[in-house]
Amino acid sequence: MTFGAYGLRLPDVCEDDLVADVPATWPQWSVVRIDDPERGQVTAHVDEETALIPHLPRGHSEIDRRTRSTTIVNAQRGDHAMAHPLLASTAIVTADWSGRVALHGGAFVAPDGRAWGVLGDRGAGKSSLVGWCVKNGLPVITDDIVVTDGAQVLAGPRCLDLRAGAAKHFGLGIDIGVVGRRRRWRVRTDMCEPAYPLGGWIVPRWSSEIWIDDAAVADRAAVISPHRAIFVRQQHPVAWMGVLAKRLIHFARPQSWARIDVAMGELMSEIATSVTAQAGATH
Repeated sequence: MTFGAYGLRLPDVCEDDLVADVPATWPQWSVVRIDDPERGQVTAHVDEETALIPHLPRGHSEIDRRTRSTTIVNAQRGDHAMAHPLLASTAIVTADWSGRVALHGGAFVAPDGRAWGVLGDRGAGKSSLVGWCVKNGLPVITDDIVVTDGAQVLAGPRCLDLRAGAAKHFGLGIDIGVVGRRRRWRVRTDMCEPAYPLGGWIVPRWSSEIWIDDAAVADRAAVISPHRAIFVRQQHPVAWMGVLAKRLIHFARPQSWARIDVAMGELMSEIATSVTAQAGATH
């Protein structure tokens, strides 16, 4: 059985954190961690063959396309940090090298089997949205980075990091302390397929009332572009056309746990209309 994430086979990363039985066509990538006091902090740099990506609170990744390897240098220790978030920089850079798009966000699988990306600024409600999905049996296939070629979303590591409020409300997650820049409550997510068809995008926000609205096609690029993963150019027209061709939903709800079930029920109903509309368009 082969394990991996983000379109890569990853024999050096703990199998418990990864997707099982990924395609043999995914490139094998070596990821090792070292401590070297002689190597200080670096400035971010990406070219066609190599990349240097700083980590917070310390350390960096040295990513080499020719050797298909990542060396994580002087980064935060602990088994919890490797698959998430330290692997994210490799996911971002290799996605760009492969002609894919990498966005900061999560993704869940709707009942129709399609993956919906969740994009939003910090504190916009992503954690509570994906936490609700886990609690209600919808697979969450990536938590931090959405890698897509515009047609499919590639699954990330099998874990989800919630914030304190979502963890407490849903009764999910183990407090693993501060990893990266914030304290995390980690949920081990179920195994899933290595990739799912891309259904569309959801941008959550807070509001006094529940409302759901579609972004106009002409506005999709302006809404999605700020969520592109940093450090890479992401100038891949085929992938971007696929990303922008999918429906984009603005989803607003009150910042109240008492109304999350109603709000998410309305969102799921709205997603279901996408399937109905798509089916109608094919007849």
